[in-house]
Amino acid sequence: MTIIAVDGFTHKVNLTQVVKTVAKAVQGHFEALNFYNHPDRGPFKTCYLKLSDRLDPRAVVERINNTMHAKKLSAYIPDSVPNMQVAVKRKAMPLKMRKRMRIHGECSPEQVFLTAHEQIMKEMQHKYTGLYSLSSKTSHKLLETIGVVIADRLKKLILSGDPNDQSFRLTSRYRKAHPHFGDFQLILSTLHRIQDASGTPRTQLHENELAAVPKDVSAVDNVPYSKAQEMCAKYTNNIVMKLQAYVNKYNLAVKPNDTEEDKARKTIQKQFANMMPYLPMMLKQVITHHFTPNNKGGLCRMIIYGEPYLPAKEASLPFLKSHRAVRAQRCPRMFNALSFHVTRDRYAKLLAANGTSVAGTKLIVRPARNNLYNMPHALRSKIAHEVAQAFKSRER
Repeated sequence: MTIIAVDGFTHKVNLTQVVKTVAKAVQGHFEALNFYNHPDRGPFKTCYLKLSDRLDPRAVVERINNTMHAKKLSAYIPDSVPNMQVAVKRKAMPLKMRKRMRIHGECSPEQVFLTAHEQIMKEMQHKYTGLYSLSSKTSHKLLETIGVVIADRLKKLILSGDPNDQSFRLTSRYRKAHPHFGDFQLILSTLHRIQDASGTPRTQLHENELAAVPKDVSAVDNVPYSKAQEMCAKYTNNIVMKLQAYVNKYNLAVKPNDTEEDKARKTIQKQFANMMPYLPMMLKQVITHHFTPNNKGGLCRMIIYGEPYLPAKEASLPFLKSHRAVRAQRCPRMFNALSFHVTRDRYAKLLAANGTSVAGTKLIVRPARNNLYNMPHALRSKIAHEVAQAFKSRER
């Protein structure tokens, strides 16, 4: 924890205004503790800020002095902090401001590494929709091996960069070092190595086929709506048959030597048996309402990846408006991802717009629900531990 002082605030300024004024220069997490009126400062007062441990106080002071001179503010690291009362409600950056400035939660290097690794793996599987199915034929050795390669790349990047980098910036650095056009070659060469090692013939892949997206607007996790509806009906009938067989085994005759508990249980069983003629209809209504996917109204969650980066908001807004996108939100962890929702009648048209060029970038449009493979937790934890140990060694 480090505390710095910022001079030059008038008496009308409050802590919230201080945070908004210096947030851009601080570039990280901090709290405004309170003001202190130094006798020699005249009409101006000093605000003390508590900086995150991940911020370099000297760099923060330098940025404030270089960018805030027009506002007549100056910052320094005090030799001692005056005995002042800390505000009851310390002021930190609001969530919206942190999102806008892309300042995320304070995370350790290994947490940043794990988040960035997860996001890169998701992007690759969203783009290449057939990758999960292809990997399953190798007992997921394909995606696991690719995950190890990506982890090694990220490890080198995170150790050579700023220790304060968050996953948003780390994923951006990854794509500058390893552009999108190399992903398919990574998949193909990894698959062939696995097949050569197992003695199986090499599979000939075409990038367009691997990246094909089902055009069925009613698909649920790549399962057509008609198939999902058929499976719901099948299991509804199975449940009814099981219940009927269970009820048929009831012995509802009350015997003289039955206990009160036995009599109560048989009374309940009799009531349940009386409901059996109506149970199939009730089950069908419940499953149709709660489990069968809706083929009519509702919204589909979509995701867009920009290659090599996501266009600016002003450039991408016309594209989103033309498809009536709602709830659009840029991913705070992945530098080139944007999620939003569209109505089902716009789904097919939006997928047809895949590959659209906007402001010199290529838009990869995908449904957000896909089968995604996650690397084994033990393997990811092992690599993250290696990252943490490497950081500790670097700091010594």
